[in-house]
This record gives sequence, structure tokens and C-alpha cells, in this order.
Amino acid sequence: MNTLFLEDSDNGLVKTWNDLQTDLNQTKLYNYYCYEKNCYEIFKCIILSLILNKEITLIDGGFSDYEIDKLLGTKDDIKRQECIDVNLNLEYTSKDAFLENIFQSTSKWKISLFTSGTTGKPKRVSHGFSTMTRYIKKEFRQNNAKWGLAYNPNHIAGVYVFFQALLNGNSIVRLFGLRKQLIYEKIKENKISHISATPTFYRMLLPFDQKIKSVKHLTVGGEIFYPNTIEKIKRIFTNAQILNIYASTEIGSLLASSDEYFTIPARYKNLLKIQENVLYVHSSLLGSFDNEKEEWYNTGDLIEYVDGEEERFKFATRITDVLNVGGYNVVPAEVESCILKFPGIKHARVYGKKNSVLGNLVAADLVVDGGFNKEDLMGFLKEHLLHYKLPRIINYMDELPKSYSGKMLRN
Repeated sequence: MNTLFLEDSDNGLVKTWNDLQTDLNQTKLYNYYCYEKNCYEIFKCIILSLILNKEITLIDGGFSDYEIDKLLGTKDDIKRQECIDVNLNLEYTSKDAFLENIFQSTSKWKISLFTSGTTGKPKRVSHGFSTMTRYIKKEFRQNNAKWGLAYNPNHIAGVYVFFQALLNGNSIVRLFGLRKQLIYEKIKENKISHISATPTFYRMLLPFDQKIKSVKHLTVGGEIFYPNTIEKIKRIFTNAQILNIYASTEIGSLLASSDEYFTIPARYKNLLKIQENVLYVHSSLLGSFDNEKEEWYNTGDLIEYVDGEEERFKFATRITDVLNVGGYNVVPAEVESCILKFPGIKHARVYGKKNSVLGNLVAADLVVDGGFNKEDLMGFLKEHLLHYKLPRIINYMDELPKSYSGKMLRN
């Protein structure tokens, strides 16, 4: 029980499993709403909800007071409502016994989270224990794993990392929100073996001229998968297997691949369908929403087939991200992928600038690394992209803005 449970250097916290048990015993009040920014407090709230077999709602620490008021009421109201007294007496000397108690009864347990709200008002989505943990592996070989937490702990991906670690009795080290150099220090210092993060996070780690051998598994999710970025990451984490995950708050984790290409597994043949190149998911695979669900859920994700049999596909973009340029459709992710192949460019964000003649002009924000020549870049792009996909506006930035969930902001 004295092994590491969580290290959060940003908050000066190092907690063992024994510390966790002690802190749970000292907790006297449980609130169905968890409004915290501190990783440890969030995870402690979730574990307490599991022990009590109660519902819990995670409220993103990045939500403004106005957003919270519109969604749930004022923060003071949230702190007061739905509270119950707690009097735990946990006295476990082994981690296995402690974990067995946590998962003893989960029949009434439910966790609610909010979508990012990038396409409108944030949506409240709830998952039960079985759907929340349906793809989590419980394997003896992972018992000594150390997870690098690179996702917002209030979001679905961060909660998945937490459950993957919790169900296996693993340690967690916070990487989310840290500076590049400190991230590498924490990976080396803790001999982190597993990292799950967005492509934006991995691009932030570049360039790096050393090799790290402790990391055995990398998962990528939340954004478009750029193969050239992953190739660069492989040169750093030389022993790591890489898994590309397709997931969302509404669905949870759904598809997995070792590269950018996916197929629909046999078990989902009747539960997933593609119409007009848009992925639809059957309602039986979804969490519960506040509003009525139709039988088929439109994910809003456009796919692109990569074989004649229309079995293998990759995710091209969100429908809402497609640009109309003079009557032609431009997918920003395609242009970004091409730009990132050019030497000296670290990050790229492509979006549309309104234009009275063409509807949109293609614009690109770039973060460059070292020497860079705009004329050479444009010459390279002209060789690989059709003329209407070429950026007409290029801006240079020190860094690209990210959402609180760690994804690149497009708007």
C-alpha cells in the first residue's frame, strides 16, 4: 500500500495507495457533483463514488461561472446540493484487498461528464460501470505499469486512463499541462511505461534528440492521426507499441488501430454504419444523454475509404471543419498533414478566413522550428496539393492555442 498512487508535481502532491486510504477515511461528506481542478481530488471523488455505489458528475474546471450556471446552477448551489454524510473505516493492508472493496458493488454507479461544446452547448453524457470499463484490460503484466496522465482528468479520455490504472493497481504521474522539459524529466524519473495523449501533446514533445526506452505503450486519440508525427515520436520512444484510438464522450472508446486506418470489427457489423462517408453509431453503444436519442447517432466524423472493397478507412475531418473554397471542399487536416511533412515546421493549424468572392480563403497558423523559407514551403505544397487547397494566408506563432482538454483549437 506504500507504492505510488499519484504524483502531481504541478500541485506538489505525491500520494501512495496508503495515503489514499487514509484520506478516504477522513472524508466526511460526499457530493454528487465534483467541481475540482486537482487530479488527486477528482480521482478521490470517483473512488469514493465507487465505494458508496453512488452517481457522480464531473464538472470541468475550465468551465466559466456563466457556463456552470447555465448547465447546473451556481457553484454555491452545486456545493450544497445532493450531499450525504460519509463515515468510512477502510483498514486494508494490501492493494488487492483495497481494490476488491472499491469494485464490490457498482450496480447503481454512474458517471456523468460534459462534452467539449465545440459544436454547441456542452452536452451531459452518463456511463455506467460496465460501459465505462468495457475495453479496459485487466492483465497481470500491467500491475507494475506507470501511466503518464496527459489528458484533462475531467474528460472522458482522462477518466479512461484513470480506470485503466485503477483496475490494475497501477501508478499515475500527471503530465497534463506541464512544460515540455518537465514532461521528459517526469517520464525518465518515474520510468513511465504507458502514455495516452492527443496528437497535439505528442507534437509538443518534438523535437527531442534522446531515446527513452521505459515507455512500452503509447495511445493516440482525440484528434486526426498524422503518420509523420508518429514516426518522429517512434524515434524517441523506441520500445513503444502505438495504438490509435477512436473515442468520444458520447460513445466512449470504440475503435482501435496500429496506424491511421480502421476497419469495423465483426462484433460491430450491425452497430456501426457509414452513410455518405459519415460514421453512425447505434444507440445501444452510447451513454445516456439528457435529451432523447434516435436509433442511429451521427458522429459528425467524415471518413475516407482507402481500399476498393470499402472496408479500410481513415477519419478525414469533422463535418463542421470542411471549408468551402470557391465551390470546392477543403479538408483542413489534409492540408495540415502536408504542411507538417515540410522540414522546419513543428505545428500547423489550417482554417478558413471568410471571403466575399470565394466564401473562404485557406489560412494557416504555423509554429516553426529553426530555419524556415516560405517560398520553399509554397513550392513544396504546390507539388502535393491542388491549387484551391493552398494556404493564401500564413501566420507565424510561438504556439497554437489549445482547449482545456489539450486539443488544438480550430476556431
